[in-house]
Amino acid sequence: MFSCDLVAHYMGAVVLFVLVAALPEPATANQKGRGADRRIQMTPDLAQAQADLPRKGYAYCAPVSASNGLALLAAQGYPQLMPNGQLQLVKTLGSPDFMKTDDQDGTSANDLLSGLAQYIKTCGYEVESLEYQGWRPINDRFTQIPGHADAPKVANGLQENCMVLLNIGWYKKQGIEYQRVGGHWVTHVGSRRGKNGYLVIHDPSGRSPEGTHERVTASRIRRGTLTGSKKGLPSSAIGAWELGGELKIKKKSGANTSVLDGAILLRLKPAPKPK
Repeated sequence: MFSCDLVAHYMGAVVLFVLVAALPEPATANQKGRGADRRIQMTPDLAQAQADLPRKGYAYCAPVSASNGLALLAAQGYPQLMPNGQLQLVKTLGSPDFMKTDDQDGTSANDLLSGLAQYIKTCGYEVESLEYQGWRPINDRFTQIPGHADAPKVANGLQENCMVLLNIGWYKKQGIEYQRVGGHWVTHVGSRRGKNGYLVIHDPSGRSPEGTHERVTASRIRRGTLTGSKKGLPSSAIGAWELGGELKIKKKSGANTSVLDGAILLRLKPAPKPK
């Protein structure tokens, strides 16, 4: 189910961990100083555990995370993206007409991409770009950036008229092998650079209290293999980003670490001005 420079010595080898502290700041005002804080505060953090959703939202992390980003865009000049409240938006996004969310297996990256594109078109707006980063094969109608999802590029994705969703993989790490045991969609809402840099996410799972802004660190993996049953695996782990910090790992799945498996970067064309 999908149900978002430090040198260390280890076993006699030197492993380079590139922290999010090294990430460049986006060029727009929205990601500088108070603008970044404002975006973090304004982006909703809806919990996926909702009585009105199938199986009380068990597998609805993707439509809920997408609804967080769309709700912010709605407040920034795209009001038709959320005409009837956020919970209704989640129901609509997860429906067979859009993301086709399965109440057990969740939402695939392809269905999330297709659902987003179709929903935005239905609302009367236009997509300027819709990109996917990650090892999972994607439908040819969407732009796929080769290789692993890249944390610096993800951090730069939060610009005007944009939203970013992260697919976090839960992994059981043994030595240098990372065995994927599950995954999760979250909303990327900000980033910070400096000595203690991090990505900021809104996690819809019950592991994260609603309204919490998790600060997630990232370190570049220098060796190893990602394994699992999903199409696209096994894959070299070199260049992928292992996540930590305040991220709440789904330990019940058997995971002991997490990897940035994928990212969806959406940019809308400027909304038409009211007549």
